[in-house]
Amino acid sequence: MTPTTLLWTILVPAIAAVLVALVPKGVKLVRELIALAAAGVSLYLGFALFAVKNLEWRLPWLGGGVDFELRLFHFSSFILLGLAGFLILIALYSTVKMKDHPMSGSTISMCSSRPPWPTARSWPTISSPCSSSGKASWSRSMA
Repeated sequence: MTPTTLLWTILVPAIAAVLVALVPKGVKLVRELIALAAAGVSLYLGFALFAVKNLEWRLPWLGGGVDFELRLFHFSSFILLGLAGFLILIALYSTVKMKDHPMSGSTISMCSSRPPWPTARSWPTISSPCSSSGKASWSRSMA
C-alpha cells in the first residue's frame, strides 16, 4: 500500500461526481453504474487502508515548511471504512429503490397552493408553481 492511496480516497468520489454530472440524464444506467463503481472502489480502498497501521503522504506546498499532508491512523481508517460501507449502501438503495420512481433523474419541487410563510391580509401570496400556465404569479389577498 503506497502513501498515494490516501489521495485516491479523495479523488475517486470527486472524479465519479464529475463523470455523473457530465453524463446526460437520459442515460440513467450509465450514471448508476458510475456511482456504484465509485462506491465499490471506495469500499475496497477502505478495507485496504484498514489493514495498514500508519500511513503518511506529504507534498511540499506554499514553501517555507508548509506541507499538504494526509495521515492515516487506525481510528481514521476505521471511520473511512465505515463511511465507505455507508456509501455503498446508499448507492445500492438509491439505484434499486428509485428505479421506477416517476421523478427519478429530475429535481423535485414543492407543488403547494400555500406559500411556505404565514400570510396576513395584505401580504403578497404566491400561486402554486404547478399551475396550468407553469408560471408563478403574485397577487394581493385583501380578504
